[in-house]
Amino acid sequence: MESKENNRSRWFALINDKPIIAPRQKVRVSVLKELASIPIEHSLYRDIDNPEDVLCKNTDNIDLVDGNVFYSTECLYGESKANPKTCAKLAFLVNDHFEIATIRELSYETFFGLFNLEKGLKLFRDFESPNDPLIMTNSKINFADGPVFYTRCGECEPSGEIKIIVNGREKTVSKADLSYEEVVRLAYIQVNPNGVYTVVYRNGVNCVQGSMVKGDIVKIKNGMMFNVTETCKS
Repeated sequence: MESKENNRSRWFALINDKPIIAPRQKVRVSVLKELASIPIEHSLYRDIDNPEDVLCKNTDNIDLVDGNVFYSTECLYGESKANPKTCAKLAFLVNDHFEIATIRELSYETFFGLFNLEKGLKLFRDFESPNDPLIMTNSKINFADGPVFYTRCGECEPSGEIKIIVNGREKTVSKADLSYEEVVRLAYIQVNPNGVYTVVYRNGVNCVQGSMVKGDIVKIKNGMMFNVTETCKS
């Protein structure tokens, strides 16, 4: 079973209209400045939907769930008295394109309209692991659950399940990616700890055919075919 640490949502900060992927949901201001190439002596403000934007000190550990839109200035104007959680601007990211909202929860239809996404696309929330969850059409998009997403063409069934072929047998998978180790386990109920496995596939997402080695992760789609063979170590 994967730990919660491996199932964290990916987070980002929008700084001076540039998306900056954050190492975690809670991050030190000085780290954000470095990632955004902002001089440490410049000031960073959280963008609030009123005149009282919030000054973020270098030593502050800020929670991006309270608002992830920022801008920097060369001069220090003094600390704001605004409540950091009041009317903060929220940035969502889909396929590396951002949009800003002030509402924390959006309907699936509103979210698609905000990004002008085509109907029929599948929406996934980006996790720091291969287990990116498919967002169902009747779901609410909650900012606090993670603001980074991507879309794929309709390879998935309405249930969120993907049907693939492994060594000639149909397998049903309920996530968008598979690791080398997971493919081997789908092919062999009993995995030989002393065995060496060759994994090749065709009808892939981004290529006609390919191969995998230990540590690889590949995105999957309906009808993708895997062939796994075992070679014992000498």
